[in-house]
Amino acid sequence: MTTKPIIGSMRLGRWGANLRAQQVADLLHECVQLGLDELDLADIYGDYSTNLLLGEAMALRPPLRQQLKLILKLGIVLPAGTCYHYNTSAAALRTGIEQALQQLGVTRVDALLLHRFDHLLDPESLRDTLEPYLRSGQIGCFGASNCSAAQLAVLARASPLRVHQYQLSLHCHSALELHSATLALACKTLAWSPLAAGALLERRGNPALEKIVSEIASELALTPAQVCLRWVHTLPNTSAVIGTHRICRISEALIAAERPLSHAHWYALLEAAQGARLP
Repeated sequence: MTTKPIIGSMRLGRWGANLRAQQVADLLHECVQLGLDELDLADIYGDYSTNLLLGEAMALRPPLRQQLKLILKLGIVLPAGTCYHYNTSAAALRTGIEQALQQLGVTRVDALLLHRFDHLLDPESLRDTLEPYLRSGQIGCFGASNCSAAQLAVLARASPLRVHQYQLSLHCHSALELHSATLALACKTLAWSPLAAGALLERRGNPALEKIVSEIASELALTPAQVCLRWVHTLPNTSAVIGTHRICRISEALIAAERPLSHAHWYALLEAAQGARLP
């Protein structure tokens, strides 16, 4: 069974399209009408401005607050006179959670993900920090982002993991090992950059992959982008995070996720992507 794409927010504000609040509200409403109701967030997006933008947008269309499932990432600290680093201490997480809820104008998020693994993290302290939020329902579940299999095991000591977000695509097929580790923990995979920031569609040095993508697209009446997205969605318990703000492309992504590729098609794409025959 495939799962629906996730709406990505990273490029909605200063880091991309620079949409106004009304434009974001209209876009999110259209996504919900299509049946897409999960929204990926991070406090750092737009240099700490995108959550505010989303809060303004949801205030313009209040039903969105109940219709959308919010996936919040915390833990990266952008430079401000010091080095780029990670901080998942109790104080930093509490501040981040409370600030995000206030900026978004909501009382809960459906998932909290640690954006990167903090090597100074103490699992017992993290467990004590998360527990009140999980118990009260302010956080629906706990997850991780961009972690190795070993790092996932560390975080699982603090609280059961339900979601893991990491880079996964035909361009980044080496992440399939991480997908197996994620499945082993009964976690859902959120695949960011499922089109490798456009590299899969820009003829960047893999004619074998380009050829098989084109052939499968013709056979299944899909676009090349939809074939690449369907490859991601065919993986068990996996959804692609869609970065576009164009509703036509979001609609195409939804179509791509409607049914899985056959085993033959999926493995033909993998073989072409890795440039070697499977053993």
